[in-house]
Amino acid sequence: MTQIHKKFTAEQVKVLLISYAEGHLNREEIEKTLGIGKTRFFALLKQVRERPEFFSLITSIKQRTDRLRCRKKDQSRIVRRQRAGR
Repeated sequence: MTQIHKKFTAEQVKVLLISYAEGHLNREEIEKTLGIGKTRFFALLKQVRERPEFFSLITSIKQRTDRLRCRKKDQSRIVRRQRAGR
């Protein structure tokens, strides 16, 4: 996974994403420039569209913790379903 925060500033990425949203650039060009995939591109675009003034390339500890908590809940559900199926 490319760490774009080491190659680009948040403002540079924000300008590219806003240019995409306005129809000036296409997605593939931006992905190639930033060295990211489609999923990461749309995650960043969503962040810019929702709160452009707070756009950041670094995820907060809370965001990472929330994602980890969701994964653990999903794993617990899978285990319970497997046990119920036996």
